Amino acid sequence: MSIIDGYMTAELSNKIKSIEVDFIETFSNGFQSDNQYLYQEDFGERLSLLLSSIHYHVNLLLREMNSRMKQKNFYYLADSSRKLLACINIMDRLSKISELKNIGFTVDKEYGEIFQKCNQFLMEYNGSSIPTDMEQNEIKYELPIFFIGDTINKKSGGVESGFKLFPIGEGSYAQVFKYFDDFYDKYFVVKRARTNLDAKELERFYKEYEVMKSINSPYVLEVYRLDKNKNEYFMEFADFSLYDYILKNNQKLNFTIRRKLCLQIIRAFEVFDRIGVLHRDISPKNVLLKKYQDEVVVKIADFGIVKTVDSQLTSLETEVRGYFNDVSSLSTEGFKNYNKQYEYYALSKLIYFVLTGRYKNMNKFDFPKLKEFMEKGLNSNHNLRYKAIAELRDAFLEIQEEWKF
Repeated sequence: MSIIDGYMTAELSNKIKSIEVDFIETFSNGFQSDNQYLYQEDFGERLSLLLSSIHYHVNLLLREMNSRMKQKNFYYLADSSRKLLACINIMDRLSKISELKNIGFTVDKEYGEIFQKCNQFLMEYNGSSIPTDMEQNEIKYELPIFFIGDTINKKSGGVESGFKLFPIGEGSYAQVFKYFDDFYDKYFVVKRARTNLDAKELERFYKEYEVMKSINSPYVLEVYRLDKNKNEYFMEFADFSLYDYILKNNQKLNFTIRRKLCLQIIRAFEVFDRIGVLHRDISPKNVLLKKYQDEVVVKIADFGIVKTVDSQLTSLETEVRGYFNDVSSLSTEGFKNYNKQYEYYALSKLIYFVLTGRYKNMNKFDFPKLKEFMEKGLNSNHNLRYKAIAELRDAFLEIQEEWKF
């Protein structure tokens, strides 16, 4: 059974039938099976025949166009123009069918670019003038021009559906994709473990999900379900990272907005403190933001190297990781000895980034009390650093927008 057979319904069948009828009206000599072998496995007997026929006629029409350009004859016949426009229209209609869209139906990128160019000059009547600077079309005879993308199957609204996955990130242990769920009318995210993980690495992947699931906070990215058979879990979609948001809007963000973001971050870490969780990978790229109608809300993410009170995985960690971590000290003491003083060191750097938009040279202080805040958070003497999140919060609240003399 092909992939598409699993999603064939009376409604989808009727949509395909409508396109088939229009195709036959344009190409009265019927369907062509020359390229059907390229599509049968994914698209099934019926749809593969339609795609094969489109492929066949598109190639004929592009070959004719190439021939005319080669002869310096830039007039494209009216009948050929109509037929190529019809093929482009049919492909556009196929790409908009929700059932096909959900499983990632796409047209070859190079052919797609050709069709975009053709749409600019093809005329339905009286023939078309081919642009004199148009290059010869690279024709694919034995390669497919229609594809099904990487997809995921899950129940949505009680119905098993397939959804196209769009990659949005990756790391050493996992890949992250977003997909659009038609039933809920919004994006979701799936994080998928890489297939080459060993047992301990996979255990940490599961641990990340379990920790995030256990944290009940509006400032932590919400996770929904873990599928151990496929080694993937589902979570809410955030609109952008804190890193991108600050750098993109740095010139127009006022102190009030920056302060609000910092307080949301601190509230998340207050929860972590209460339940005995150390994130250990504090970074502006691991803090996401979800945009609502009149609000931007922090969503802490990426708990891949989290440390908990009962963790048995910490001893495995030898390499110091984490964007804002005190690498020098941790390299000496060992990452397994990471504690709250290290957590608040990195958190101080994150707050500085939010307030200033700078993440490398942190020796310029734009606001009153910011210097004192940073000196304590980054103190080389660990005993003089913040020992509790409440202490860090109180010091942060001392930071003011304007200097007072």
